[in-house]
Amino acid sequence: MAGREAIRIPREKGRPLAGDLHIPADTKSPQGGGSVRGPGDSAGREGLGAVLVIHGFKGFKDWGFFPHLCDALAEGGLLALRFNVSGAGIREDGDRFDDPEAFESNTYGKELRDIALAAAFLRARGEAMGRRPKLGLLGVSRGGGMAILHAAADRSTQALATWAAISYADRYDRSAHEAWERGETVPVANVRTGQVFQMRGALWEELRNDAERFDILRAAGRIDLPWLIVHGDADDTVKLDEGTALHRAARDGMCGERARLLILQKTGHTFGGVHPFRGETPPMRKAIRETVRWFAAHLDTLGEASGAP
Repeated sequence: MAGREAIRIPREKGRPLAGDLHIPADTKSPQGGGSVRGPGDSAGREGLGAVLVIHGFKGFKDWGFFPHLCDALAEGGLLALRFNVSGAGIREDGDRFDDPEAFESNTYGKELRDIALAAAFLRARGEAMGRRPKLGLLGVSRGGGMAILHAAADRSTQALATWAAISYADRYDRSAHEAWERGETVPVANVRTGQVFQMRGALWEELRNDAERFDILRAAGRIDLPWLIVHGDADDTVKLDEGTALHRAARDGMCGERARLLILQKTGHTFGGVHPFRGETPPMRKAIRETVRWFAAHLDTLGEASGAP
């Protein structure tokens, strides 16, 4: 069976990022000792696919399907890491938003710094296991947009998958912009917990001052790696039009034929998933199956030599 390990990723300032590492059954953690060898490893270090999973707005690493998804990745032979961005609003583990200040002052720039730290941590853990890690990113909703921005800027990423990803960064209307211009906050409700957060203007200032850096569609055109885009046709939170726009930008850009759009029928933003997790729905099962296959094919260094797609 695949294993799990709670981890903490140190930051220069602030609390470490909380995460969970999902470890394939044939791969030993450095704490476990012993040599690390997998199927087909006859000499030297074997390659290892490693997938960083990035949650979205008002999401967190333990939400709904994330633990199950990462178990599935590990059972598919992939090292998987899910983590909370520093602005998730959750101090440690669990699903309680107990750090509203961090949530209310979060920005895309902060999330990109967190993703870079988590990606470096994941690569280092693969190396510590005696493997040659190949990095994949899996971003969900807003996390999908962040994964696109990171992959376009950081050439160490070797495969990408996004679920219900946003295609543009400014998700706020004119009234929110005007409130931030006046130095006010904007209320954002969390329906599940009943909390109302007061979003500060830091994110808006960031977008206004450096719009090109956070242009997700522009970044999509610069993606130069295999990319699986998964979207539900009944998504009311991030419309399917955004998924098709990302696919079009990828195919017209550097990605070309390596971009695949998978449209899930009769399902919404979370593919039927809820929190707490109540098991797979048929659309979610398909999304997980195709995503595991995608990363297994494109991050398997042994498979490359044998002509895997």
